[in-house]
Amino acid sequence: MIRFSFIALAVVLGSTLNDNCPETAKPPSKSDDAQAELGKFQDLIGSWRGVGQLQRGSTKGAWTEKCHWKWQFNKDSPPALELQVDDGQQIKSGKLSYQENSKTYGFQGNLASGPTVQFSGKVDDDRLTLVAQDVPSPDQLARITLRKAGGRDRLIILFERRVDLDRYQRIAEVGYTREGSNFGKGTNFIECVVTGGRGTIPVMHKGTTYYVCCSGCRDLFQDSPEHILAEYRARKDAEKNKQ
Repeated sequence: MIRFSFIALAVVLGSTLNDNCPETAKPPSKSDDAQAELGKFQDLIGSWRGVGQLQRGSTKGAWTEKCHWKWQFNKDSPPALELQVDDGQQIKSGKLSYQENSKTYGFQGNLASGPTVQFSGKVDDDRLTLVAQDVPSPDQLARITLRKAGGRDRLIILFERRVDLDRYQRIAEVGYTREGSNFGKGTNFIECVVTGGRGTIPVMHKGTTYYVCCSGCRDLFQDSPEHILAEYRARKDAEKNKQ
């Protein structure tokens, strides 16, 4: 099993010590503790391209989206990680924080359907599981699970609804690839027109052969080739403009 690869963030506290009175050293603050705990998720920082599926292996209702994680530092509140999602079908934005009193992670999620929901949870083995504190509607998002795959360049987020006290049912899953990463790439490779990874599966459109990296990307391409190719060309134009 590929474990969730977290990179711990080193927090250096600057303090002036009196050689004769070492007990006067400044103790770590709650803000320092929160930053250290959130630093375990440093790998999330940056931009990601995602492919979402309502059912694994099916293109029915599939979509593409982008998300961006960044640090938030505010002198009046503990540090947090901010999430912004473009074209997301489950979440529009959110904020991941660390709750010192309960030793848990909190997530304030602004759902695509409208409401803002508070989640809380812990890291268990290779994933972070966040459960909604209040779920007024049976169809509303009730649990979010994040796990890393492929080193630090793949992120998978599972969204679920609650069907019983301790049972959950899949709503959708989004597989993300870090923008600008080398996931699936070698020194020489044919590029997947969906994710930018290594293209190994040929697909045809209007007499031209393109390549994708997996069956999920193949199915998505075949479902909407014009849309995928338009995004691919826009991405390549943006890369050229940066050079």
